[in-house]
Amino acid sequence: MKTVLKIICLLLFLIAQQSQAQTKEETIKWIKEKLEKYNVDVVKKNFKMESISITPCNIELYVSYYNELYEKIVYTTHSFPTNPISFDDLNIWFKSNVVRYEINVDADGDGKNDVHFVKHVPFIGDKENNLCERMAKALQHLNTFCEKKKETF
Repeated sequence: MKTVLKIICLLLFLIAQQSQAQTKEETIKWIKEKLEKYNVDVVKKNFKMESISITPCNIELYVSYYNELYEKIVYTTHSFPTNPISFDDLNIWFKSNVVRYEINVDADGDGKNDVHFVKHVPFIGDKENNLCERMAKALQHLNTFCEKKKETF
């Protein structure tokens, strides 16, 4: 009887090992695919997602904006962490103003690109069932691979 119980426990353990969560690479691939397809800027016709950089701790989107003649007029860099706290149908929300938008326009005349910090990333989540919720969960899962800084004190 003990042998049968040990065999059953061993089989259950082996089955549990087979059903692991997504890998870091699979998670990054899924996030990149969805950002390329459904980021608010990409849905508009005069925007083009130029590149996406994804690490376990941060995501950067480089987006170009075009005029009616398809001439590039401005670009932005969107940078945000992978630790959202909530979501709705149009945004992924963060605890504080950690989402960085840099625009290559010097609107205030100081000779530097304009930089703004906000609490959310616009994301069209109504294109697939529960997409914003799934994106937030994927970001949180990716964040588990982020190496936290070890502080001395």
